[in-house]
Amino acid sequence: MYLPEIYFVISFLYLAATVFLLSGIRRKYSINHYLPSVSVIVAARNEEANIEKCLTSLTKQDYHGEMEIIIVNDRSEDKTGEISENFIKEHPNFKLVNITETDEELTGKQYAMQTGIEQSTGDIIISTDADCEVSYGWVSSMASYFNDDIGLVAGYSAPPLDSTFSTLQAMDHLFLIGIASGFAGVGLPQSCIGNNIAFRRSVYDDIGGYQGIGRTVTEDVGLLKAIANNTSYKVIFNREIESLVKTRPASSLTELTNQRMRWLVGGFDAGSVVIVSLVLTFLEIIFSAGTILLIPFVGVSGYAILALAMFFGSNLSVMLTNKHLIDRDNIIKWFFPHQFFFMVNSLYYGILYLTGKRSVNWKGREYN
Repeated sequence: MYLPEIYFVISFLYLAATVFLLSGIRRKYSINHYLPSVSVIVAARNEEANIEKCLTSLTKQDYHGEMEIIIVNDRSEDKTGEISENFIKEHPNFKLVNITETDEELTGKQYAMQTGIEQSTGDIIISTDADCEVSYGWVSSMASYFNDDIGLVAGYSAPPLDSTFSTLQAMDHLFLIGIASGFAGVGLPQSCIGNNIAFRRSVYDDIGGYQGIGRTVTEDVGLLKAIANNTSYKVIFNREIESLVKTRPASSLTELTNQRMRWLVGGFDAGSVVIVSLVLTFLEIIFSAGTILLIPFVGVSGYAILALAMFFGSNLSVMLTNKHLIDRDNIIKWFFPHQFFFMVNSLYYGILYLTGKRSVNWKGREYN
């Protein structure tokens, strides 16, 4: 078997996996109308430039049930605590918790989340990050998905489409979270993003909280896997436009690399399904990139053309499934620039991982 035929087989497997996941992405869930008590946890470290926008967006929620917002100042070295303290003076349902200690058994983000949950009272815990802004219907939308058998609801997030670099990251979010929602939709939840998740307090207690999960740089994935594997509750995704969270894009390639390496390291910790998916995707990208680069020199075979069509068609289908979150015209316009961005980054991060780059930098802290 020659390389084009091998590439064709890999692309066919990639396409088959995508078709399988598309059924999960499109899955519909029933909505309830009761109003559980909600605690929103915002873990903040060195976010003086973003925290006020985040908190202001939380004051505009249309939720009519009992709701509190807990800000956890995670030993910030800037004015995050001061800005938060001044902000909550005019908002009685906001509470500031200042962390002064550490827990060697948990990462900084895990300990911040644990501390915030301990200070909260809601039956449903909803979490976002301090560099995010939420829509007015965010809490209502996330809370409405908690039927009796649901333990965790994950949502989508994306940076604004206000620059080339930010737009490429937004497309990346749409694609990667789309894949995650597909896995959850077929009953194999694997990952989520921590700036838009909600879960039952009772389920969190049942798994032993973050202490029960253990130290991990992707605390959101650890929580999701613990609930999926150790309880009878389901993990689902909310794809409603009201639940979309606007997140700050990485401002540099270095920051983006730190973020994505954290996701990649967490992905390999998530289990065999994610590992197989990452390996298949990495092989598909190697063959796709190699084929494109070699076309001017050696031409292209029929097998290679079909393989490229399956690769790009699979990725486009995932993104168009969520065209209500980023409109169809922008998806089409930015699709091929994003594919180049996606392939180059995936190869770069994959090589870093394979050559032993396993440490993760988050908010000025290094985790090995």
